[in-house]
Amino acid sequence: MEISEKWGGSQIVTGPILTIPVKQYVYDDKGKKSSVISNLHILPDSLLVEGEIATEISYQGILVENFL
Repeated sequence: MEISEKWGGSQIVTGPILTIPVKQYVYDDKGKKSSVISNLHILPDSLLVEGEIATEISYQGILVENFL
């Protein structure tokens, strides 16, 4: 159990993110125009990921444990 606790922690899998730079024009109190660049991030509505997980046998002392 100790091996899997050290090596088998949680993992985060993220999908594609489309990042589009957007230039906007804003006006201050005196009417001076300036531009602001920000990023628009677009995520998919859904994501299907197919994959395989291989386990590996690891030895610690006299114990044998399977972990991902």
